[in-house]
Parts: sequence; structure tokens; C-alpha cells
Amino acid sequence: MKTICALILSLCFAVPAWAAPAAHHEVQVRLDPAMSTVVVKDQISVHGQGPTPFTLSSAFSITSLSVDGQAVSPLHKQGRLVIDLGSIGPHEISIATKATLSQKTQVPFLTAEGGYLGSNWLAHPGDRLATWTLNGQSPKGQKWLTEGRLVSESDTDMGYRARYNSTEHPSAPPTLITGPFEISERLDGDIRVRTYFHPELAPLAQGYLDDTVGYIQQASATIGPFPYPGFSIVSGPLPVGFGLPGMTYMGRRVLALPFIRSTSLPHEVLHNWWGNAVEVDYASGNWAEGLTTFQADLVQSARQNGDGGRAKRLEWLRNYAALPATSDQALSDFTSRTHDASQIVGYGKTAFVFHMLKKHLGADIFTRSLQHFYRTNAYKTASWSDLKAAFETVSGADLSAFFNAWVTQPGAPDLKLIDAKADGSKVTFSLSQSPAYPLDIPVRVRTQSGDQELSVRLNAPSQTFTLTAKDTVLGLSIDPNFDVFRRLTLGEMPPIFRDVTLAPDTQLVLVSQNPEVNTLARQLAEHLLQRPAQLQAAAGTAGPRLIIGLDSDIVPYLQGTPPPDADGRAYVVRDALGRATLFIMATDTHSLAGLGKVLAHYKRRSFVTFWAGKITDKGVSPVPASPLARTFNANGS
Repeated sequence: MKTICALILSLCFAVPAWAAPAAHHEVQVRLDPAMSTVVVKDQISVHGQGPTPFTLSSAFSITSLSVDGQAVSPLHKQGRLVIDLGSIGPHEISIATKATLSQKTQVPFLTAEGGYLGSNWLAHPGDRLATWTLNGQSPKGQKWLTEGRLVSESDTDMGYRARYNSTEHPSAPPTLITGPFEISERLDGDIRVRTYFHPELAPLAQGYLDDTVGYIQQASATIGPFPYPGFSIVSGPLPVGFGLPGMTYMGRRVLALPFIRSTSLPHEVLHNWWGNAVEVDYASGNWAEGLTTFQADLVQSARQNGDGGRAKRLEWLRNYAALPATSDQALSDFTSRTHDASQIVGYGKTAFVFHMLKKHLGADIFTRSLQHFYRTNAYKTASWSDLKAAFETVSGADLSAFFNAWVTQPGAPDLKLIDAKADGSKVTFSLSQSPAYPLDIPVRVRTQSGDQELSVRLNAPSQTFTLTAKDTVLGLSIDPNFDVFRRLTLGEMPPIFRDVTLAPDTQLVLVSQNPEVNTLARQLAEHLLQRPAQLQAAAGTAGPRLIIGLDSDIVPYLQGTPPPDADGRAYVVRDALGRATLFIMATDTHSLAGLGKVLAHYKRRSFVTFWAGKITDKGVSPVPASPLARTFNANGS
């Protein structure tokens, strides 16, 4: 899911693996969303000494503070709350705070439509993990929730009350979410699955509950037991989406989209294992996004398309082919998605690497290795090295070459079929790659009695192979299902929007005489490019082009075959020299503005049509014949 960076920065709470013993919170919180007010009383048990920095949102003011029963004055140094604990040992801190949080554009906020109090709404020693018991109340019609086990709740004319415990596995301090929710629930054994939905979403609750239970069961069978007492899907007023331990928070408009249950939802469920229960050692790279993408997005795509994940892997390869070399990075350098380019590496390439590792080791060893990794690292912080160790322990193989090639350095090999000849049931061919990677390459041999699936191991810059098939060889296809992460050949690459949006030298061509249209064109271009647009006259442009305007403006510049008439259209073509041009056109300014709101979600496509405010068609242009395939004539050439 797309996240708003400003929100994420305020939600993050990083704690080193060597952190001191956890601090325990006994919290009483009173919420009044209609007035945007929150009042907190917190009894903190902590071991320490002397001046100790605490995190606390600047939106909260301290109304009372004592240490071991003695009133003290709070200090602030470099923007942080500092509390003097005195001599070394266990201490009890009593702190009361309050805040008015009416600004919905920043966290924390609390409104009648919904509220989000990030982890810094509680005063907490910054070098510690946390455990907590949290009691809270909100007025009638308003509900709230937090991470941990729901111990009790009541909903009466006096309001809503609930109590949560999280004492077994210390973690980051809790986030608290509020809203005018209708709660629906389904139990899966001892796992409480819930939806906290705004009223207009309530009819969707049962479908979300059923799908969530299915995803939890599938992942539990593959990885290990679900790591939390429950899982909740929570709707919010902002167009964001992110995961927390035991819950996912999404914008109410996002949750209403029909495809979310089969795309974002399984991804968020998987994050409970990867990224939450097993936290990421960001200093060595974020493996969790890619592993989650592999186990959720690739699996869902394979089920929906019935193609074993081929379409999704080709999509990842197409995205990578559009990535400028200057934006590439090693998996060990990826920490989080900050822009489109980082997502291509951190999500797509990382997921692909796990796919190749599964093909290399076999499904059984791969699954048992993941289970071992989870058992060993649950409720801890883990790195790429920990993943490597788990796979080596279970497989008994030395995987240093694999991880060094795919994790610690950027790039991908160019794979070429140099020569191929058939002689009866034998086929001889040469493959080259640059640079050299350890590759397990599937080979499909077409014979008179059907296709035969084989494989070869390519370690050197070039090698020659001879394979014997079960019958007379008629054809040869190298990596036909895109099981190898590589740089696609031009013949395998239909143009997509990212060929234009990621290129650093893309130029915007303004073709309208209408200033309003040109203003919309600039805004749309900057939204798609994620940077200021370079303007260029229609003539003389050498790099990728982005041509935006009304239908009547763009007709003289059209290339290829545009999609059928619609309120709005976008399509990309590639000319004989390989230059990509993205055309975005609409019948009027209203439709052009509407396209600008949705096109950023379709950058992996070759064309999109827009009618009456909705996407009516989308797709990728057909792939030409692959240069990695050969058909043999009667003499084997």
C-alpha cells in the first residue's frame, strides 16, 4: 500500500537489538473525538538511572509528573523530554498528559471522523521496548483499539470501554486508533479477526473477515503460528495504508475498492510475520518487503492468472528494465520505499530473488528454511545474514555465492542465446551473460511428442550446453516463464509507462494553446515523474517524451494505435530507435484532471482508458517473439 512519508516518519519507532529491559506502562486514557481531546494517565515501571530521554509528541502537554512518589519538573533538551530517575535501579514514574489534536493532516490527530495516535503519544524511554496494560474510554458511537490482546470491552449508553494487554513480547510502544466504527468479528481458533469499519463499509465486513482467515491459515501452514492474539482491519479518514502488529490501517476509500481484498490485504496479513514479529535490521537492508511480496503478491497473481506467477515476474522484470542505472541499488542498501525506483528494487527484485532461491533449493527445503528462520528469529531483529544462515542450516548448502551476487551488489545479467543447433533428439546451444551470475536457467525443448522442461546451470560469462530430449527436437526456449532475474532483451519488452516516468531525461511536450490545459499537464507530469518536469518544444526532443493535452491538441502528434475513444486515454509507444513516448489525452479539462488522480497507480501498464470517472480498460501490449527462442528446420539449423 502507498504510504504518506510524513505519516510514516512520525510513526516509526526503532529500538536497537541490545536495548535495556522493557519499560511497562499501566495506562488510563480518556478520548473525546468530537472535541479532539485526549487525557492520559500513565504509570511507567522502568529500570535506569540519572537523566533519561523520553519520547513524547510535542502535541502533548504534561500536567503532572513524579518519580518514585516525588514530584519532579520535566526537562526538555534538544526537543526531547528528559526525566531524572535518580540512583540506578527500578523506578516508578507517574505522568499525566493531555492534548487537543484537531489537525487531521498530521499524526497524532483525533477527530469525530477518526483518530490516529502514533507510538509517541505515550512518554517512553527512547532506548527501550515496551509492554503495557491499556484501559480506555470513548463516548457513545466512538470505538478505539490498540495492539495487544483485547481483555474486555463494553459498549453502553455511557460510552465504549476496552482493556488491552501486551506483556508477553516487548515491542515498540502502542499505537491507538479511533473512529465511529461498526465492529464485526470472526474467531479462527483462538485468533480474533475483526473489522473496525466506518458505517458505509460495514456491508463489506464479512468478505474481509473470510478472506483474512483464509490468508492467516495459508501463511500459518507455510511459516508458523500467527504471532499475535488477533488481526484487525481498520478504516481511516486518510488515503493511506500501513501495517501494525496485529492490524492494518487503510483509508476508507481504499478499503471500498473491489481488488483490495486480493492484493493489499494478503500483503498486510503476511507483514505480521515479516517486519512485525520478525523485525528488520535496517542497517543491513530490508528483506521483509520483498519476502512479503513474494509470499503474498506473487502467490495471489499465480492463483488469479493460473500461470504459476509468470505475469507477475514479467511485470517485475519490465519495471526493472525501465529503471535507470543511477537509481539501481543493492538489496542490502534498500531500507524503505521512498519513490517508485526504490520499490522496483526493494519489493520486486527482492521478491524475485526469493523465487530463484526456491527454484534453486526446491520447494520443500525452501519452506522448511523459512519455518526455521521464523522459529529462530520470532520477536527479534533479523538481517539478510540471518536469512542466509537459516537456509544454509536446513539445506546443508553453501549459499555464499548466491547471496553475494543477489543481495550485496546491484544489477542483473544480460542473458543471450548465441547459437543453437538441433541434431535429432539432441540440441546444442551457447549462452552468454554479462556480468556473470550463478544462474539456474529453465530450458523448454519442443519435440515432436510435446514440450520437455529441462534446466542448465550457468556460472561463467559463456557456456555451451548439449541436452538430450525424449524425441526429435523442433524448438528451444530459454527461460520461457521468466524464472531468472535478468535484463530483458528489447524483443521481450513491451513499452510501459515507467519507460517514460523513470527516465531522468524525460521531457514534457506542451501542445495546447489553452493555459488551463497546460497547467494541468504540468501538474500531471510532476505527479507521474515525482519531480519537476523538463519542458521541451514538440520538435527536436531526443529522449523519452510525455505529451499531454486534449484530444484535439494531440492528434497531430499521435504515433501507433491509440486506445478506443474515451473520456481519457493514456498509452505509450516505442519508435524504431527505441525512444518511448507517453501520450495522455482527454476530451476536456475535467477528464484530464481525473486522469491525473489515477494514472500513478498504472505505471506498469502500456495503456489505460478512462470513462465517466472510472478506469474501463488497462493492459500491457503483446510481447514480440523472444530472442531467447529458436525454431529448427529439417536440417537442425
